[in-house]
Amino acid sequence: MITTVRRRKVEILADQPLLRRIIALAEACEVTGHTVLPVAEGAGQAGRWTSDDITGAETKVMVVIITTEEQAARLLAALAPLLASHGLLVWTSAVEVIRAEKY
Repeated sequence: MITTVRRRKVEILADQPLLRRIIALAEACEVTGHTVLPVAEGAGQAGRWTSDDITGAETKVMVVIITTEEQAARLLAALAPLLASHGLLVWTSAVEVIRAEKY
């Protein structure tokens, strides 16, 4: 049987211009890794949106982080001031990780 360890996954949907700020906050919270995924389109409270690769208008990214409960809690506290002012959408979930020494 493969051994797994419980970790916290944090997913952040944000406008592209905020990416460097989000990564800096994660690093300040001792988060050691992240993955950034492009997001093509979606819909929410403000209605439908789509990314324009030519002008960069409405470009959004998804930042995915797997970390410890403690680091996730620090990151969520650091992101809290940006939630309303920058329209971030953040969610977390418990995950089972193989190779936990990496996270």
